[in-house]
Amino acid sequence: MLGVCSALYVLNGFLIGWTCAYGVLTGITSPGDVRPQWSAWPLSLIGWGMVPAIIGATAGYVITEQIQAHHARELSEGPCWRRPGGHRSTRPTQPGHGYGCCDAARDRGSSSTTAPPQRCALHG
Repeated sequence: MLGVCSALYVLNGFLIGWTCAYGVLTGITSPGDVRPQWSAWPLSLIGWGMVPAIIGATAGYVITEQIQAHHARELSEGPCWRRPGGHRSTRPTQPGHGYGCCDAARDRGSSSTTAPPQRCALHG
């Protein structure tokens, strides 16, 4: 499809001029305002469908990469209520604290029979 779009753009560039071809492709110029119209109308239709598709695909790719980078960072850091070895501590909630997990894990300290809890990166 990109090849057809490129071929129509080059054809129109030679027939109606490069500036007019760009204007028709992007919807700035009406294909009815240029001569010959027989080559400008297909370029306009391709541009009407392809330009938003290319912009949407680019935006989708960038957003997906950012989301994947964010998830990879979250998984590698791990939540503060995880214990080494994959054991989860209980998650009591305390008023005024987001999860209550960090304070509860820190309060248990070394009296726990399992491995000591990890320190929370956000709450110290």
